[in-house]
Amino acid sequence: MGLLFVVAREEQQLYESLIQCFAGRHGVRVVQDRRAMERRSRGAEASVERRRRDRRIRPHASGELSTVGWTVVRVNRLAARV
Repeated sequence: MGLLFVVAREEQQLYESLIQCFAGRHGVRVVQDRRAMERRSRGAEASVERRRRDRRIRPHASGELSTVGWTVVRVNRLAARV
């Protein structure tokens, strides 16, 4: 198992601090949130939902990014490469 820290773009100082804190630690990765905006527009309804379920493991992580400035996700390195 590993840890993935995702830091909001606005939190540059926190991002740099976490990079320094976890430098050289095996299984820990720190990245900045790369999303510019939600991909789906809320106004237009999709004719048919093709997904069986939401692919996000932690759907509340977006809320944590906007309120706290960061979130952490436990990652199974065999199942997902980050």
